[in-house]
Amino acid sequence: NILGNNHVKDIVGNIVRTVLESDWKTWATLGSSLSSLAEASPEDFIATLKKVMRSSDFNFHDIFSQDPKDTSTYGGECCHSGLLWALETIAWHEDYFPQVAYLLAELSELDKGGQYCNRPANSLSSIFCPIVRQTNTSIVGRNSTLQALCKQYQTSGWALLQKLLDTYYRGDTVSCNSRPSFRDWTIPSSFEHIAPKDISDYFNSLRKLTLDFLEQKPELVLELLEKNTGNIIYTEILEFIELKIDVFRKKDSEFINRIQNSLRHLISFCYLEKEKKENKSSVKLINKAKKVIKDIGSNVLSEKYAWL
Repeated sequence: NILGNNHVKDIVGNIVRTVLESDWKTWATLGSSLSSLAEASPEDFIATLKKVMRSSDFNFHDIFSQDPKDTSTYGGECCHSGLLWALETIAWHEDYFPQVAYLLAELSELDKGGQYCNRPANSLSSIFCPIVRQTNTSIVGRNSTLQALCKQYQTSGWALLQKLLDTYYRGDTVSCNSRPSFRDWTIPSSFEHIAPKDISDYFNSLRKLTLDFLEQKPELVLELLEKNTGNIIYTEILEFIELKIDVFRKKDSEFINRIQNSLRHLISFCYLEKEKKENKSSVKLINKAKKVIKDIGSNVLSEKYAWL
């Protein structure tokens, strides 16, 4: 009260900036303490992270390159876990959710992968989790952020969409993200499920964004089919191929063969499902897949039946 709230806020913000405006080693050393700094002044934490990760002076991307090189090595601390926990912590608040999402998308594109499962891409998909709430941000807010993210960070955005669609289809094991320790933010309880209507709205948004990506880059269809990440929207994928059939016919024979082989696997799966129970949707999907295989293929007999 003597200093005044604004003055205290300025002091705390200055401390956060002073401590964090450094290279990756400082961030790695602070570890789990980063969550406290992020909570203390989220705005300054976010602004400083943007500055250091985009400056060549700090070599910030090296924080993701410290995993053990020897695959037989067990234990050891993950240098970037503290950073991800801090971002997950402040992502619970709707005011910081968009900025955290963009930062995680940018960090995902800096990260070259490693032995640890704790990666920026996983933290990114966790805050957008379609099963349980990992943020207080509304479905409308999440959809809006996801749309903007996919436009700005296409590589990480596309990977995120595939992960979320696959989670809808197969389900997933969910861990509760790091939560605020001393902030009195109103946030969902641990593992609070998303309401059915919100799940439906969220899925429709994911489906639309995926089709928007395919409109820009039709060749991404192959990735969805081969990785089986598009299972839940197979009907839309087949309709898209039919709509763009002239575009696909111009692709090289290897690409077309891979599309056809993926669809043959789909047909086999649908027949198995049909045998388990009378499933009219499986029959429709089988017929549609057969038609696409025929329409996209060559009329030259030797090429048409080469897969046999």
